Amino acid sequence: MQADGSTKVPPFEWSFSMDGDGVSRVDLDTDGEDDHRAAHEAPQGCSFAYMLLVCAPRLAMNMAWAAQWSALGPLLDSLTGDTKWLAKLIQCLGPIIGIVVYPTIGVLSDNCTSKYGRRRPFLVGGAIATILCWVLMMNADSIGEAWGRTTDEKRRWKLGLVTFCYAWMDISVNVMQVPATLLVADVAGDRQLLASSIGQMFSIVGGLAVAGYIAAFGPPHVAGKTPPFLYMLMALLAVTVVPVCYFVVETQHVVPADAAPTHLERLKSGFSAVYNSFRYLPRALGIYFVCTFLLVFGFSTYTANKGEYFGVFVMHGDASRADTCGAAPCTARQAAYNDGIALANGVIDTISNVVGLFWVAMLPFLVDAYGCRHVLLGSIVPQCCLVVLFFCKSAVINMLVVAAACGITQNTVFALQIPLIVHVIGFGETNGLGLFAGALNSANNLGQLLNTFTGSIFQAAIQDNNPWPILVGGLVTMLALAFAFFQFSIRTYAV
Repeated sequence: MQADGSTKVPPFEWSFSMDGDGVSRVDLDTDGEDDHRAAHEAPQGCSFAYMLLVCAPRLAMNMAWAAQWSALGPLLDSLTGDTKWLAKLIQCLGPIIGIVVYPTIGVLSDNCTSKYGRRRPFLVGGAIATILCWVLMMNADSIGEAWGRTTDEKRRWKLGLVTFCYAWMDISVNVMQVPATLLVADVAGDRQLLASSIGQMFSIVGGLAVAGYIAAFGPPHVAGKTPPFLYMLMALLAVTVVPVCYFVVETQHVVPADAAPTHLERLKSGFSAVYNSFRYLPRALGIYFVCTFLLVFGFSTYTANKGEYFGVFVMHGDASRADTCGAAPCTARQAAYNDGIALANGVIDTISNVVGLFWVAMLPFLVDAYGCRHVLLGSIVPQCCLVVLFFCKSAVINMLVVAAACGITQNTVFALQIPLIVHVIGFGETNGLGLFAGALNSANNLGQLLNTFTGSIFQAAIQDNNPWPILVGGLVTMLALAFAFFQFSIRTYAV
């Protein structure tokens, strides 16, 4: 306990190493305390302008995720028709892939000895794979029309291609997102929270761009509107990633020849990270893991169902074959469903992103003034209001609730992740940043996976249009608030 009442986890308490057998491990350091502290002392952070450059790819990556939620989600709902549970099961692919890919790429990136650095090779590879995925995705409709003979066959081909692209995009964007996030932490030094907040602000701007596009041009899942939307994503991805790969200079990670693992051992270490990220997770980060898991589950109950919620529950629309509107006459209920999609993914997302942008901009000052614990607890409260959505069909009231829940709670949770990891484990090439970043990202994916699984059960068991999953999400958020109040004890005023 410090003089100001704050609790600081010593940065020298945990150290990460990879033995010659390629097995990653974390050891408790009890000897050589001064040497360890010196080795893991916070380096000076980069300039503000350099920070903006390095954080810029976060904009395109969040646009990619927003595209998946805003375009592929409604498209899957439309293609699966009345079998809505099938769309939910397909969406399970995303979290499962994230649980495996993120920590694996994190450890492989930490141990990468490429002359181009530890992060940039993965960033370039992920970006190229993502663009190729979008090229196939924009032609899914044409391929389905060419390969299918009957109307049902064409829709089945299209559903198969969209499902394939859904999985491909989850892999490629994760491969791209891991090094982009870790690179920010590498250059931020002692300005971790500022850098993380800037990165989160870029993510919000990416969400704003997607929401603004939908508000202006309509939902991208409608026939004929997908290619222009994906062209915009490709352009922004190239504009943000290429400058980072060209201007950012990384120091090659050098491993002594007598301690260098083989390529097979590196791969083994990478894939074992899925298990090791949980095995070696410090208690303080384990508590934050549980908070993140519960909060992401609560939030995902809204994001996964917002199209259905506003399109069906609020606007009384019909999702069946609503994606054909624009190519064929729409019924009144199909038009109402698309109006609800546009409202949820356009106007409401725009407002929530603007709220989040201002909130994240103030986050470093709030943590400096009130401490990490108080800021986290206060930010959870708005998401508890998701319970209101179950009982209210007013678009205005629901807009205010969603703006607070989406704009404040989730942005705080994600902006604090990397700074808290660095606060607990310290700095240095061997601190295991990629390993523990993978663990906390797994909390995010597990929350989404649980939501998708329970959503499938709700869709199969309950036939009414009441938003039961969103009600459950609000109640789980209240549980997260209680857990954080009693267990989360990091009171630091500087992360």
